[in-house]
Amino acid sequence: MLAVLVLIWLFFQFETGGTFLSSNNLSNLSLQTAVTGILAVGMLMLIVAGQIDLSVGSVLGFTGAIAALLSATTVLI
Repeated sequence: MLAVLVLIWLFFQFETGGTFLSSNNLSNLSLQTAVTGILAVGMLMLIVAGQIDLSVGSVLGFTGAIAALLSATTVLI
């Protein structure tokens, strides 16, 4: 799996002209995947404890809708 991951990284590095593994792009990727990572860790803890919780999807949808409304109505300086 790691070899395939490295091959995919190299493919995108060559296809984007060297900007895929730049610090700015890696920072953007980590910011975009932070929410998914936090949810994944929370679900991992629930599944390991044997407490399968199906409400995470509805909470994610609700908070996503609130975040979309706030980002559309709030002007960031």
